[in-house]
Amino acid sequence: MKKFHHDDLTATDASQGPCEPADRDRAALASTSDTTDDETIPLRSAEEVLHHPLFPEVRAALNRGTLDLYTTQNFPGGFAVDAWRVILLGQIMGLDGDDIEGGTAATPTELKQRMATYGLYSARQIDAYLSRLIQTGHLEVVVHPRDRRVRLLRPLPPLVYWHWCFVKLYCDACHALFPEENFDLILRREDKFLPFVARVGAGKIAMATAMELLMRDPDLAAFFGRGGATLVLHAAMHETSADPTRPLRESDLVSYAEMFGRSRSHMRNLIALAIERGFFEEVGRRPQTLRVTPRLIETLSRYLADTIRSSERTYRRAERAYGESSAPR
Repeated sequence: MKKFHHDDLTATDASQGPCEPADRDRAALASTSDTTDDETIPLRSAEEVLHHPLFPEVRAALNRGTLDLYTTQNFPGGFAVDAWRVILLGQIMGLDGDDIEGGTAATPTELKQRMATYGLYSARQIDAYLSRLIQTGHLEVVVHPRDRRVRLLRPLPPLVYWHWCFVKLYCDACHALFPEENFDLILRREDKFLPFVARVGAGKIAMATAMELLMRDPDLAAFFGRGGATLVLHAAMHETSADPTRPLRESDLVSYAEMFGRSRSHMRNLIALAIERGFFEEVGRRPQTLRVTPRLIETLSRYLADTIRSSERTYRRAERAYGESSAPR
């Protein structure tokens, strides 16, 4: 098996932004269904992923890649990550891909309406994060070319690049498990394809799947909305990937505080939450020693498997729309 590591975020070339879609590409974007599922692109079963002999290695790579992708150094805005900020970034990219009329979709108002649909983030929280993204050079707000009263959100190359790395993380996993399938449009970074995968990923079908995955397990859901919380679980899985039964010192996890943009006391609170929810167990004190539980391995494995298979279907739906846009006329 080809070894893969999520090293793209350490590369210095983030200068390439998305290409502007041609007229027929805009038509294909517009025709991509967002309201009904496409039964001709089936969702692979979770068992097919979980029982794959290479899944443990892929899971370990995803844990490493997740830690890299969501450090405060790499995460857009330099804030601690939570699931709602990731969704907000996906919606910004989706709006940009959805802006088929050159300025009818990618507005702050539309972004707030989309987030409100899912009960995520207040208008004030969205404004604060948008301001931060502008400050850090990930986003700009421009005047509508035909109506100066309207402001449009435009992702800048660093955000486009981060989003590509986000999509590529799971395409790498899909390719490792199912090399007979083709994910080249992402793996070779086909810029014209990015608006298609962003639009599908931010659409109603993908969002319904994402929300179901985030909320299905109440114990895991308790971590998604807290800054850096899920990274503690990924870090524990990463630290014990060679031997899940190996004892883990509390200080090993607390040492990730700076990487996650959290205080050491916050990290200890997250560890206490993980113990409470049955993901860690205490096996010693002075110093405190922990062990990951079978429940954590099972829960996070299922979440990653579900994310892999939903990412594969999102890719296929985007690939279809992209192929239709490039077909001879």
